[in-house]
Amino acid sequence: MRKFITTSLLGCIYLFSYSQAPAPDFTVTTNKGQEISLYADYLDKGTTVVLELFWEGCPPCNTFAPFVGDVYKDWGNGMDSVEFIAMDIMALETDENVTIFQERHGHTWPGVSAEGGSLDALAGFIDGTYGRFIKTPTMIVIAPDGTVAFDVTGFDFDIEGSAILSEAIAQSRILKVELATINGTVTNVEQVPINNVTLRFEGAALESLGSVDVTADTAGRFSLADLPINQTYTVTPSKMGAIDNGITTFDLVLMSKHILGVTPFTDTTQIIAADVNLSGSVTTFDIVQVRRVILGLTDSLNAGSWRFLPHQIELASLNDLSELSFVGIKTGDVNHSANLSLFTTAEPRSIKRTLPLIVPDKKVKAGEIVLVPFKTATANTLTGFQYTLDFDATVLDLIDFSSTTLPNFSQENGNTRHKDKGQIAMSWFTTKNTTPKDLFTLQFRAKKEGQLSELLALSNAITTIEAYTKAEEVVDLALQFQPASQQTIVNVFPNPITKTLNITVDLQQQQDLQIDLLSVEGKIIQQSTTQVAVGKQTITLPISTSLEAGMYLLKITGAEGILLLEKLIRK
Repeated sequence: MRKFITTSLLGCIYLFSYSQAPAPDFTVTTNKGQEISLYADYLDKGTTVVLELFWEGCPPCNTFAPFVGDVYKDWGNGMDSVEFIAMDIMALETDENVTIFQERHGHTWPGVSAEGGSLDALAGFIDGTYGRFIKTPTMIVIAPDGTVAFDVTGFDFDIEGSAILSEAIAQSRILKVELATINGTVTNVEQVPINNVTLRFEGAALESLGSVDVTADTAGRFSLADLPINQTYTVTPSKMGAIDNGITTFDLVLMSKHILGVTPFTDTTQIIAADVNLSGSVTTFDIVQVRRVILGLTDSLNAGSWRFLPHQIELASLNDLSELSFVGIKTGDVNHSANLSLFTTAEPRSIKRTLPLIVPDKKVKAGEIVLVPFKTATANTLTGFQYTLDFDATVLDLIDFSSTTLPNFSQENGNTRHKDKGQIAMSWFTTKNTTPKDLFTLQFRAKKEGQLSELLALSNAITTIEAYTKAEEVVDLALQFQPASQQTIVNVFPNPITKTLNITVDLQQQQDLQIDLLSVEGKIIQQSTTQVAVGKQTITLPISTSLEAGMYLLKITGAEGILLLEKLIRK
């Protein structure tokens, strides 16, 4: 029959033409309860759709129905990339009316009533876009590329009309969907490829799948093929990964310099990376949040792990499509040190030199309060550092840590949550040009006897080991234990206190010693300063007779910082 129809129409002037305006999409529910979508279920799969606009009691619709059934059979009964959908145009008719009409004529294709959404679905077809709607039946043929032939049969409701309908279907099969491929790359601001980025594609052509995700390869490239060219799409990148990837205290140094106007960021990606709380600017609160990540106090940021420029690309169509390009920005990483693959933290830096952290070595005894000062070899060396200090928790119990004259140092610079496991994470920086030799002092209580050099070590367990110089050089750190022969020795007796307190010192250099007798709350009760020569000697400190019974602290400070902090008892 198809051959006969085509032959009979040769030389005829066709009553239909295909519109360039693509068909509006719709989703409806059939009288059998099946949900169908124009593009996702048919056009995107290369199927031509014939819309039959009718109502149950329409005389011409009933007259033409047998001929429409013949055309449906001729085109494979819905199995030959052609499907019919009967759309009832009467608001008062229901699925039952559609069923009655179809059973009357033996029609087996999908039927939709007003209660299934036929009126809403047809609104874009009968508004005059494709031609004037004046009657039923009206046959609309939609090619797989979305082009529309409106009212193809005119007023021919017989064998001639069926021939015209079949020829319109034949022509729709010639109008193949033009397909295109979306390609693109993801790199960082330095054009280094970022792999394992997920690119989510969404659009009407993908509605049956919800969305399609593709992953950028090791070269940062991604691609999605066979997409209808006249559809709209959005492409949204995302990347999972460790939140601390690429984040170090050096980033805090750079963020602080930007905030203070010392060295403002000139790269937009640095501002985006630094704005971890999504406030729209870089503030001290961003520094606080990033420091908490460095210290292992949190594993999340408001801005997530990665951000992208642009955050999404919208494509109106794939005509004249150029390659897409995204720039990935690791949140908190303002100096672009992050590992650009999935999940992992940054690769260890290639550090050329090591600065020592000097710690006096000593043997500790059970029950003793042990002060452990950390110093550098020279002043004005460091502008920042970070590391994890491991200590033997079976021997040492951390009481507190405090600074000497180190600027901007407080409890916020450390994480002591894991002290029971023998770990302290530390992160500190300053933008000042001068820093002292003294860094900070840790206070422990010894549970049993041990040697400090065997009880303390640096590690990357919580926070990786790094330090920074004034020249913004990244250096390594290592503990250097000072032998007892090079240390200032201080002893105090008697304890409990009597009328006088004897302080024995052995100094390596002449210096002034400040001696403070404090309450356990830190209030100064007595204070004196005395100049002491090199060598071993004893200082006698008179104790006020009005000093009440109780517990006190004795603090002795010299040129090298705190030399002694010990609890005393007055009976």
